[in-house]
Amino acid sequence: MPPFNTSSFTSGDYARPEGQMGLKLAVLMHQSNASMTYKSANTLNLQEDDLILEVGQGGGDHIAELHRRHPGIRYTGIDHSHTLHAHCAENETLKALDCKFVEGKARQHTLPFADNTFDALLAVNLIYFFDDLAAITDEYARVLKPGGRIAIAFKDKATLQSAPIELNGLNLYQPQELQAAMESSGFDDIAVTSHSEDVLRFDGSWAERTYHIVTAICAA
Repeated sequence: MPPFNTSSFTSGDYARPEGQMGLKLAVLMHQSNASMTYKSANTLNLQEDDLILEVGQGGGDHIAELHRRHPGIRYTGIDHSHTLHAHCAENETLKALDCKFVEGKARQHTLPFADNTFDALLAVNLIYFFDDLAAITDEYARVLKPGGRIAIAFKDKATLQSAPIELNGLNLYQPQELQAAMESSGFDDIAVTSHSEDVLRFDGSWAERTYHIVTAICAA
């Protein structure tokens, strides 16, 4: 990944990448965060015919690999970036996999899906953009079937604070805060795993990154 100057980006650019620069940023975010995505998906114990929702699918560069690793899943992605939604919806490879994409305002604590729709839900590097964790975990519980699995991954507070990005407008959470929100939403079997790895940052520097994956089961 070549060095990339992120000094001009705001938290809003990361939350909603748009236009040609948004497409470039989505590629860089995929290259940086793919390991988080795949490790998080592995915790969901995905089975053939499982209907999985990914909240904030970004540019979708990881989706074909998810299908390869978890054959037979039925994938739906939602993103409120018009650019990234169109990019994924028009991708011929993803069309062939019968993926579905919804352009929706997922940051406003509502999802345009019926109750008890999905077998699994995945959200990676998203919770920084929410200011009410309980509201969004309530919504995640609503759209999951009883017994549905959820995995939410996010970078450690110290990792984000050391990164060369603009943090204004981001909410830096720790695992216990998300655990508390999920407990209030009625999730069971809540567990946290923490992972550290060396990653190449957008600016070309190497750094150790710590991130957390919070998993749970939707109550019956």
